[in-house]
Amino acid sequence: MAACLALWWAVTNPHTEIILVANDEEQATGRVFKTAVDLIERNSALEGECEVYTGQIRMNNGTTVTPISSDFKGAAGSRHSLCIFDEIWAFGAEKARRLYEELTPPPSEASAWLLIVTYAGFLGESDLLESIYQRGLSGRRVDTELECYESDELFMFWSNTPRQPWQDAKYYEQQRKILRPAQFSRLHENQWVSSESRFIEPSIWDHNVVPGLRPDTTGALFIGIDASVKHDSTALVCVKYDTTTDNLVLADHRIWQPGPGAPMDFEATIEFYLRRLEGYNTSIEKILVDPFQMHRTITTLQAAGLPIEPFPQTLPNLTLATETLYSALNNQKLRLYEAPDFASTCSMRHRWRQAAAFGSPRKSSLSRLMAP
Repeated sequence: MAACLALWWAVTNPHTEIILVANDEEQATGRVFKTAVDLIERNSALEGECEVYTGQIRMNNGTTVTPISSDFKGAAGSRHSLCIFDEIWAFGAEKARRLYEELTPPPSEASAWLLIVTYAGFLGESDLLESIYQRGLSGRRVDTELECYESDELFMFWSNTPRQPWQDAKYYEQQRKILRPAQFSRLHENQWVSSESRFIEPSIWDHNVVPGLRPDTTGALFIGIDASVKHDSTALVCVKYDTTTDNLVLADHRIWQPGPGAPMDFEATIEFYLRRLEGYNTSIEKILVDPFQMHRTITTLQAAGLPIEPFPQTLPNLTLATETLYSALNNQKLRLYEAPDFASTCSMRHRWRQAAAFGSPRKSSLSRLMAP
């Protein structure tokens, strides 16, 4: 819908700017912008109206459509007549709030407006969206069937009603098995939820623990690493696939915690462990690493022939990792050995979705490793 409106405005309004805003660069170019490009490629009339570049659509009438991430300094001074914000629930950082303020409709552009496309956020965390939501809710309801509200120049459609043909009982039954109750309420019922929640309940974890199972690094391993130099814990997790049970198996794990005045030495910890592991009766299939602070380790181990590659902690990556891990545990598709340090870290209370949006809170490294 946002892509259609962006193209409609671009065709009908010459010599102006349209800005598509998302929380990070990958989301900015991968959601609304990509959909707009796909629509152009499938419409011969639109193809003749514009030129499509990697980071911009240039209309023949002088209008441009540009995706940006939350870089408010680069957005200052624009002359946009339409600005589209995608998933503004994740705009919790100060820089994102400033971006929104920079992109208010400029008075020099006639009929300039903003479009926000999002679902509900987290109470006490998605402050920008919550303030807009409350403002709209305090206005006048303008339709008895649709959840439409008008408050001065703000128009808000905020629906909690499923209306699509694929939103049936079977679909929601599948989603309830994958998502935690709070996440189901937010993603499928558009309800505001609290961000403070236990990532993995002890009972769910315990159901996946196999008595007598021990660390075993033989076979084909997939390894995830999340590292920090000074404050957060550094964690490494190995998993392998058991074809007889169709389950993932926890093969091994390591946790390192830097001390005061003693920052992490990646060469003596992570690199030493991986080099030693390679010498055993083991086949390392893939090593995924958060590249932040790990560039030297990645290049060094790549030169040594290890299959290591970066796995940036972007919102899509961390959402995929977190939801996949939770689904595996909830459906008892992950066999675990008894490891109190691992269990306590994974089941700790933390703002897990905030970690996915803005970077991890302390001591939550293990909760983001196993799914990749």
